Amino acid sequence: MTPRRHALDDALHALERADALTRGALAQQLHITELDVQILMLTAETNRLVYKMAEGEWAITEHGRRTLHQPNRPAPSRAQHE
Repeated sequence: MTPRRHALDDALHALERADALTRGALAQQLHITELDVQILMLTAETNRLVYKMAEGEWAITEHGRRTLHQPNRPAPSRAQHE
């Protein structure tokens, strides 16, 4: 599993908790750069997991919530990458 997958999972969890976050807030919470957040969010948007709100905030879609909580979805194992 790639580090980007972990970042995506972390971002979706953060968006689920907060409803919507700016790129800067996500970068701070995920401990990555705003550029990395932008790339991550554009990738997630392409896959219909998130959407960008008019205020420049990102929010999780219902599809993103379902994907995040799929029962048969393999749980990431951070120990492999730390």
